[in-house]
Order: sequence, then structure tokens, then C-alpha cells
Amino acid sequence: MDNNLERRKYKRYDEGSIEDRFIARLQIKSDKVQEIKSDNYDPVTLVNISAGGIFFLSEKDLGLGSHFEVKIDIVHSSQTVDCAGEIVRIEKSTSSPVFAIAIEFKGLDEQEKEMIITTIEGFLE
Repeated sequence: MDNNLERRKYKRYDEGSIEDRFIARLQIKSDKVQEIKSDNYDPVTLVNISAGGIFFLSEKDLGLGSHFEVKIDIVHSSQTVDCAGEIVRIEKSTSSPVFAIAIEFKGLDEQEKEMIITTIEGFLE
């Protein structure tokens, strides 16, 4: 098996200043009965985005398997994607107190996926 093969289901956007294109905000959900634990949506520093999820930096270990409400604003547009997400990977930096965190989107409808895909493809052209 070739380990160099691309395993991604969706193209991702990680070029230039991603925050000039997308703004992501998270609201923590409880792991017990999925009740919202926070009233606020906290902004995160995006590293990349695809129709499958986001990868971002955080000063906190948000907990593998934790669930969030996610809002993604597409800059220079009135479009916002609202969806749920689950943390599927956390990487701790050895050189700084920062965590790199991957959230997989859950329950994103086809229209929202297509909006993200179309936006990413437009930026990559």
C-alpha cells in the first residue's frame, strides 16, 4: 500500500491567510446529554478547512471526543455554516503551549458541504 496516496475525502484550503477567507467559532457542548455548556461562541485560529472538518490551534486541550457547535463565516459573504463537530485528533506542540486540534463535522447537510467546497475551489483557482 502506498502511504503517499491522498486519503482525504474533500479538498482542503490552507493557503495564504486562511482567516481572510473563513472565520470559525466554537461553542462547547456537554459530553453527557449534549447540553450546551457555554453561552458564547469562541473564535479559533484556523490552520485549514474542508467540507469534512477544520484544523485549528488552541491554547487549551479541548478533549478528544468532545462535541462542539461550530459556526463558520465565509468572509466577504453573508453566508454562515452552522453545524456540529467532534474532536478526532489533538497534537501537542513540543515547542509551544499550543494544541493543534482536528474537528470532524457531524450533520452537515449537502447544501452546506457544497457551499464550503465551492468556496474552497474558488480560492484555489
